Amino acid sequence: MYFTMRAAVPEFFSNRDPTLPEIKEVMRVANVPPLPGLTPNGRRVVMMSGVDLEQMAATVAEGMKVVLMIGDIRLKEEHVGVAGDVYILDASVATPQNFANHFAKFTPSLIKKFLICVQEAYPVKLKEVHVINVSPLVDTIINFVKPFLKEKIRTRIHVHSSLDSLNEFVPRDMLPEEYGGKSWTNR
Repeated sequence: MYFTMRAAVPEFFSNRDPTLPEIKEVMRVANVPPLPGLTPNGRRVVMMSGVDLEQMAATVAEGMKVVLMIGDIRLKEEHVGVAGDVYILDASVATPQNFANHFAKFTPSLIKKFLICVQEAYPVKLKEVHVINVSPLVDTIINFVKPFLKEKIRTRIHVHSSLDSLNEFVPRDMLPEEYGGKSWTNR
């Protein structure tokens, strides 16, 4: 399925040169670093946050492409067994202005393709998704995406009103400093 999707979805799997202006633009306005170390149950944590979405010229598909590019680098370079991925999504960039400019461009077709890649084709399984810094707008976005998710994945989405509840799943020390941890800074 991984190789089938690579051939079937050129918007995510073609023109993947990190020096292309559109790819550099995504990396300028968003952080998607896999954090150092693994959780006690052997999972890799990936922290996703926006930096400057108001100035973003890149498309949503290019952002999804970068996420999958980072996943491919990890497949090639991680030599330790990873028991799945944990994503932390910082939703503080989900403002009404950004929603009008960017989040509204998440079409059902694009979301479906991306989620097939993540849920069914990617060799490392998605174990948890944690959303922090939520607002009522974020709830709307989550409810829009949920119908495209498998039931098993829907139950793995956790929305946190505080970092304390996140730390029940992800050790505080693993998080970047701006999230109360001891890991390198995310910005």
